[in-house]
Amino acid sequence: IDPPRPQAKPAIEKARRAGIRTVMITGDYPDTAEEIAEEIGLLQRGHGVLTGNELDGLSDDGLREKVVTTDVFARVSPEH
Repeated sequence: IDPPRPQAKPAIEKARRAGIRTVMITGDYPDTAEEIAEEIGLLQRGHGVLTGNELDGLSDDGLREKVVTTDVFARVSPEH
């Protein structure tokens, strides 16, 4: 695992204070992405990780619901 850049956590905190929601979109495996998201303070309480395969199975309405509580999108590709 490549370590996050030192400025990642302060940048996310600054964005959050400004009312900006930050999400992670990565091709990494969910466990890896979740660990990094927790380390940099991106993953909010009650929010989760959604994979590309899970995205593929969602309807438009389902996606609209999930996006609200998903902070990390893992194993996604540009097609998603």
